[in-house]
Amino acid sequence: RWRAAGVDGVLADPPSFHDLVTAIRRAVWLSTPSGQEDDPMAVIAAETEEGVPILSAERVAELRDNIQAAQLAEMVEEAVIDLQQRLTPLRRALSASANGTILSQAHTMVGVAAGYGMTVVAARLRAIMTAARENRLDTIAGAADVVEADINRAAAALRQVLRVQTSALHEQSR
Repeated sequence: RWRAAGVDGVLADPPSFHDLVTAIRRAVWLSTPSGQEDDPMAVIAAETEEGVPILSAERVAELRDNIQAAQLAEMVEEAVIDLQQRLTPLRRALSASANGTILSQAHTMVGVAAGYGMTVVAARLRAIMTAARENRLDTIAGAADVVEADINRAAAALRQVLRVQTSALHEQSR
């Protein structure tokens, strides 16, 4: 009767985070790159922008292992707000070709992004820093818009990971 209704597997009660993510991946995401079935963080590492991972699976796993889910979710939101607020002065510095300010803002933003495993954001900001150091700002026209899109994409990916983790923890506490 269960099979006829579409049930094709079971989870232990309470499910582990790994088992929950694996089940969701099989049911919703459907395709998992070969060899990644047993690693819930592998999906994170597989998602890329121009060949650069959106998130660092290792860093996100480290954060999840060391910080309570609710606190981490709050910290991520604060980091995203910080990055978005720093984008305005970076944008102004880029339009004014103020290399010193570009370096300062981008450097600070790299620290925040890397600290939360936002690999693509950190890489993009490092490219901006390199262009500013080498006085090649003409090569990064529109960079602030791209960084903004990267921040939004990385934030959404982090929120998704934390939402799955928080849901699993909530279920375990029942």
